[in-house]
Amino acid sequence: ESERTVVRIEMGEYYFQIDGQERNEAIVLEAGTPYEIVFANVGSMEHEVLIGRDVVQVDGAPDGYETNLLDAVGVDVVGDDWEVGTAGLIEIELEEGESVTIHVTVPAELVGTWEIACFVPGHYQAGMKAPFVIE
Repeated sequence: ESERTVVRIEMGEYYFQIDGQERNEAIVLEAGTPYEIVFANVGSMEHEVLIGRDVVQVDGAPDGYETNLLDAVGVDVVGDDWEVGTAGLIEIELEEGESVTIHVTVPAELVGTWEIACFVPGHYQAGMKAPFVIE
């Protein structure tokens, strides 16, 4: 198994952040690179992660994306002594203090600018979104 580049994305009220970057600063990954991405909810309430394009409105409120980055990409969700492979990932929900790790390699055909966001009611409107760039 090839070496994975580890990226830790922290979620709080109302931001996404990688160590060494500003809150809601663009998160940049390289297509074709194997990643271990850790999503950690360091906030005091539930947050979720969706990565996509073209926000869908439901009853006048943002509620997900028309197109999801990892919709048809092989993703492994990893625990301490287990791993579950899935053919696509749309949403991750984490309670306060929870984290989840995924292994993923984003294919070159998905290069471009996407958005990472939380659609728990009110969170997107409060600014919990950031550019998610695949180079």
